Amino acid sequence: MSETKSASKSETWIKLLKEGILKSKTIVVLDYISKFPNTNLYAMRYGLPSMSHQTITSRISNLMDEGVVKITGDAEINDAVYSTYIFVADIEERFYLKKKRAEEKYLGWVKQGLNDHIDFLSTSMKQELKSVTEKPKVVAGDLSTLFNS
Repeated sequence: MSETKSASKSETWIKLLKEGILKSKTIVVLDYISKFPNTNLYAMRYGLPSMSHQTITSRISNLMDEGVVKITGDAEINDAVYSTYIFVADIEERFYLKKKRAEEKYLGWVKQGLNDHIDFLSTSMKQELKSVTEKPKVVAGDLSTLFNS
């Protein structure tokens, strides 16, 4: 169910982008990134002055969750480092990036749980969760390898 919802969300964004319909802040950020490949947050803050820093970063995160935008590198500006972003046109690459991002978020969630709630976990649960975070990277979309011993 969520796969269909999600696919239609990114497809809707791209359709609206192609039609030039910039009704939502997400579409405005996507439009900016598609027009200025390898742009960064610093440039977007000045290119989209009506939008706050927090709003832009939130929309970028949403777009990355869907695999529609990806990080291509870093730009150093005024002694600060900013990630650079591009629009991902390829549907298969978007699917791969979406799965990879979901796995990264899951592993981050497990690590955060271990850090924040270690005193509430049994020894066996601690060991199991630590083993999940220490296993080699999994192939995107295949979380099953995390749980098979």
